[in-house]
Amino acid sequence: MLSVSVHDLRAHVSRYLLTFLAVALGVAFVSGVNTLTDTITRTFDDLFTRAYEGTDVYVRGISQFDAGAPGLGAGVPRPSIDGNLVFEVGALPGVADVAGTVQGYAQLLDEEGRPSGGDALGGPTFGRNWVDVEDLNPFDLVAGGHPPSGPGEVVIDAAAADDAGYRVGDEAQVQTSDGVHDVIVTGIARYGGTEGTGAPSFVLFDEATAVELLGGGTGKVAGVGVVAAPGQDPLELRDRVASVVGGRAEVVTGDQLTEESQSSYRQNLAYVRTFLLVFALISVAVGGFVIYTSFSFIVAQQQRQVALLRALGASRTQVLASIAAEALIVGVLASAVGYALGVGLATVLTRVLVADGAARVAVLPGSAAVALAIGTLATIGSAFFPALRAARIPPVAAMRDVAVDVSYRSPRRLAAGALVAAPGAYALVRGALDHDVRWAAGGALAVFTAVIVLGPVLARPASVVLGALLPGVRGIVGRLAQQNAARNAKRTASTASALMIGLGVVTLVLVANASVRASIDELVDRQFRGDYVVDAGPAFSVGGLAPGVAHTIAGLPDVDAATGVRFGFAVIGGATATIGGLDTAAAPAVLDVGVVEGDLASLGVDGVAVAEDVARDHGLRVGDTIEVSFTDTGLRRLRVGAVLAAGDLTGDYVMDLEGFAANFPEIDDVQVWIATVEDVGAAEAEAAIGQVLAPFPAADLQDLQAYKDATKARFDPVLVLINVLLALTVLVAMVGIVNTMVLSIVERRREIGLMRAVGGLRSQVRAAVRWEALLISSFGLAAAVAVGTAFAWVLVRALAEQGFSVFAVPVRQLAAVTAVMLVLTLVASLVPAVWAGRRDILTAIAVD
Repeated sequence: MLSVSVHDLRAHVSRYLLTFLAVALGVAFVSGVNTLTDTITRTFDDLFTRAYEGTDVYVRGISQFDAGAPGLGAGVPRPSIDGNLVFEVGALPGVADVAGTVQGYAQLLDEEGRPSGGDALGGPTFGRNWVDVEDLNPFDLVAGGHPPSGPGEVVIDAAAADDAGYRVGDEAQVQTSDGVHDVIVTGIARYGGTEGTGAPSFVLFDEATAVELLGGGTGKVAGVGVVAAPGQDPLELRDRVASVVGGRAEVVTGDQLTEESQSSYRQNLAYVRTFLLVFALISVAVGGFVIYTSFSFIVAQQQRQVALLRALGASRTQVLASIAAEALIVGVLASAVGYALGVGLATVLTRVLVADGAARVAVLPGSAAVALAIGTLATIGSAFFPALRAARIPPVAAMRDVAVDVSYRSPRRLAAGALVAAPGAYALVRGALDHDVRWAAGGALAVFTAVIVLGPVLARPASVVLGALLPGVRGIVGRLAQQNAARNAKRTASTASALMIGLGVVTLVLVANASVRASIDELVDRQFRGDYVVDAGPAFSVGGLAPGVAHTIAGLPDVDAATGVRFGFAVIGGATATIGGLDTAAAPAVLDVGVVEGDLASLGVDGVAVAEDVARDHGLRVGDTIEVSFTDTGLRRLRVGAVLAAGDLTGDYVMDLEGFAANFPEIDDVQVWIATVEDVGAAEAEAAIGQVLAPFPAADLQDLQAYKDATKARFDPVLVLINVLLALTVLVAMVGIVNTMVLSIVERRREIGLMRAVGGLRSQVRAAVRWEALLISSFGLAAAVAVGTAFAWVLVRALAEQGFSVFAVPVRQLAAVTAVMLVLTLVASLVPAVWAGRRDILTAIAVD
């Protein structure tokens, strides 16, 4: 039987080509994702290993959170520690060298005064002091130059230098929280020897300048690095340092620091890997329908051969094993080719994401095994049911020349579909009513599965209805297309399901995106009373504008009220919570805070306002006290001074700026909300505010519409990425269209030959094939838009408590996507249509 399988593969290679392509594309997607993320993971592992290889002990602030990698400006910043610890630790026995690091907000500006730096993955920007102790300095100078030695000198990272066009010796500008500073670029460096791939954009000052500009003259440092003396055990030194530091800071070894940093970025990258793999597996699922359709046809073509084998004594198990062996061979070979394509794709992306192109592509056995296993198992799994069906056919029945598809009226299929659809519908309704995303997601998956199971049942009437106008428009050609699509309901449904999965997700994403944008517009219109917003730029965790900026703006004659806006993180009730900071006296003029109970102006230094839903969940009322654990100030008891209707723009907890500054001393304003005097014109107000912002080029003054657009623009990169990923899935679905039409033509060779024999023209045959392809595609597109839109509505309802207040359908975008898909379908059907028109009449009607 194995020999039979190999012989069939060699004799009918053309039958498997499109199946091979579908498997290879899906596996390429999976292997590309795994190889790229493996490469980035290894790059960061090497980066942190090199950055901390000379650090034996590190002293840092005690954080309540997973604070991310030190020195990279990422995550929730740890509190600064007393700078005197540098001298205390340096005086201990067993310490060879010691150095403190000062870190804060700094933004390099290009020659046009615009922010420069960062990379494709959104690496942070920060400022820091240049450490003179070589073992403790994670930065390596490149392209010549020297370290900064005075207040007017800086070293910048290589990616920012390329972005801004700076070279060693150039004049530049750097913005800190207190304004812009003119500097000379004395050197260009890399962090841990690596550039790009999410590495930070940094500006390095000499120590005295860093203390003044970044440390605010407080004498505090972000951490203290320690080099052990020769022969000194790092663990013993850590314990010795910890005994001196006591509870003022946390002490770790350099190895622990490296492992924590690597683990932090691996965890962050795991979310990216999962996100990408979801779409890769969608592509594999779409390919599964192509494989299923192909093997259904192949089994049908081998029907007489199977019957002969059964008549000669082959068992059902042998027949099943024979077809499974064919699927195994195709799956293994296609998966191997797909894996190679994925590695090539990852290589290209690595060169794009890693600016210096120095990262080595990680080809790991585990990732290779996963990709090969997914492709092979998907092929065997998709071929199993056609093989099982062939094995169950009696020899006499299998010898018949014609097989009629009656799957559209199968009682078992109807029952199975109903059993899956009923609980799915219940879960969808519950998710929408209870605002529970988990129920909604489970219901969507179940209903999606039910639609696929019921595909043949739906395909026959759908083909008749959707193609109702074809006979009148295209005559006999239109009727043939309509009847061909309806006659083989299973094949039509399988091909349409592949399109439905890919386009259904596209529809879901587009509708969800439109709903998010509409919700943002509605939220800002409903809650924001101001006229302008000043955005400090990419400095969410530390702010970017000194408090004096908001005060100055508030004092302008054209301004009615202004408040700085800050955000910090604290632990409340055992969970991390976002706390917003506002000038509560000015806030009502710029924000409809929706006070349900209490008085926002009474918060003071020890009060907090709580969102109504949070207060309800925790049983809080005005006058109650809650325990809040701050990173800088430790455990504090705050009085609930007000209950707010919602915390969409401010967070679930709000403090007055006085209390916020007392507990978050190192965070500045991330935005300034402004309400102007009623009779002041826009040009006049913008000119006055612009003068105050002149020393802060990175700050962006936005009117209400610009603020909405900027907020919505944050979702654009994700939307673009998702659509690009789904485009690959659609490509696999297009392979399915070609595959289905080719198989349909081969299956109906006699019908096409007879049509030509009685006077049918080649152009009519080609037209019938094209219209059938469009009809199948229309069925898939209609199902995709209907199902995707319905699921998006449930999702929006389920997320209503997270700010999704408006359901919006992007009719133009959906119409454009549908039109593009129909055009692609038409293009995909051209080759099968031409091939059908060229079939030889006598060969087609000949009897075997």
